[in-house]
This record gives sequence, C-alpha cells and structure tokens, in this order.
Amino acid sequence: MGANNPQTLRLIDDINKSEREFFYEIVGWIDNDINKIGSEYFGYKVLGTPEVLRESKYADCYLLNNITTNAKVRYDVTQQLIKYNLAFVTLIHPNVNTRFVEVGKGCIIHENVILEAAVCIEDFVVVSSGSIICHETKVSKYSFISSGVKIAGLVNVGECVSIFLGATLAPRLSIKSRSTISAGSVVFEDVDINTTVSGNPARKISLIQSESFEQTKSTVSDIKQRLKQLFTQEFISLLSIEGNEYFADYDLLPSFEMLRLITSLEEEFEIKILDSEIDEENLGSFENIIIFINNKNFS
Repeated sequence: MGANNPQTLRLIDDINKSEREFFYEIVGWIDNDINKIGSEYFGYKVLGTPEVLRESKYADCYLLNNITTNAKVRYDVTQQLIKYNLAFVTLIHPNVNTRFVEVGKGCIIHENVILEAAVCIEDFVVVSSGSIICHETKVSKYSFISSGVKIAGLVNVGECVSIFLGATLAPRLSIKSRSTISAGSVVFEDVDINTTVSGNPARKISLIQSESFEQTKSTVSDIKQRLKQLFTQEFISLLSIEGNEYFADYDLLPSFEMLRLITSLEEEFEIKILDSEIDEENLGSFENIIIFINNKNFS
C-alpha cells in the first residue's frame, strides 16, 4: 500500500537474495490516489485502490503498509486495510540481528538497524535505516522511527509516536502516545501525550488537540524558528556534510540537503512548502527560504 517508496522494494530484493527458504513476489501496488491506477512505479503496476483487495485472486496475498509519512498517516491507512481480512507481512532486513528481540506483524525494519537484546517492536511499526534501539526498549503499535534515530535503553515509546530524522532519546524515558519528536532533537525528559517536542534539549513546541491527531495550526514564526534550528551544526553534521564551519552563519546548503530539511518541516508541521513556486535555484539560501515562508499562507 502506497506507490511511492523504492526503499521498501530494495528491502524485499535484499531479503530475496539472502538465502532464505522463502521468496517474496511483488504482485503490485495499491494506492488511494485514483490517478495512479494503471501506472507503473519502479516497475510495478498500481492495481487500484484498496477495494481491489475484495477480489478473490488476492485472497492468498500478504499486505504491507508502505506509508511512512508519519505515525498518524500510518495508523489511518492501517485501519483502512485491516477490514479486508488479509494477512500482514513483516519485513526485516537480513543484516538486522533479531536474536532475543520481539517483532510484531506488519512491521518494516530497514537495513543497518541495531536492535539490542530484549527490545520489543509491536505491530505495524517502521524502523528506518541506521537507527539504534537499545536494550529493553519497547516501541508500541503504529509508531514511526525515521533514519538515524538513537533510542537508549529502557525507553517506553507509546502508540502512534513519530520520531524524525536523527533524534536522540536518553535512557528510561516514557514517550507517550501520539507524540512527535522533531528531527535532530535530543530528549532528556518524558514526553506527554499528544505533544510535539523539538531542540537540544528538547522542549514542547505544540500540543496536538484531539484524539484524532488534528494538530494545531502552526504559525509562520513557528516554522521559521524550526527551520533555523535545523540549520545547527549538529544537524548539518548528521547529514554528513563536510566543512561544517562553512555553514555556521546559516549561509548556504547544497540543494539536495535543503530539500531534506524542507521535507522534514513538511512532515513535522503537516504542511506543504515545496511546490511550483520554489525550485533548485532558490533552495540554497536560508534567507530565500524565509522569504518564501513569509509569503506563504499556511492557514
């Protein structure tokens, strides 16, 4: 489900090449976007919306929710798929050591993830490439762990939690359900239910108002402040850019790294920044991005 993620295709290919006794054959994509039906994405056809799963020819197929926008979206899509009563597959990259680890159904564990002993990953969780989850930590249902996240031991991550790129969590914390930890944050304290935290050390920046995950409207100043936080030396170092001192004054970034920063903002605030109004020529300047955000209406 979700015709948009080649990383999962590579994961399946790595599993199929790993001398396992089973082999996964990809039948095709399903997607809620009717405009994609009949198209091919990365060599596989979009079969239709989830309603095609009612057809008898798919009765023996496994389902995989490939959506990793954030935990809210992942939860919503999973609930949509459960009603078709098909089995969900769990995909774990062959280089991940899962001895003395519990992993539930419908999970995706990408390459170079470290799961230490006595870690528990509940159903429908995604752990992205290069993340580390230390001993006796529990990650509850529907949560999304982005790339490069480090979670220390004995942490309890609640249901539907989103932890974005490169965040670090100290030991023995409780991260309550439906909370969000922003990219690059360093968390030393428990995080309340329905709360977004950001920064180093992480502080609460917004409260998600309802059980249905509707987030409060973010002001332009919130977005600008977060963008500037993402231009810290620590975050640039996380993105493996050489010559970090060059960017100390928030001057320029390569376009592809600016795209990653903006994508992180879009996920965190559930807004759309990138569109036809912005292109690679004005991505590189911090001031240009601020001007663009000032002129954009996010209400």
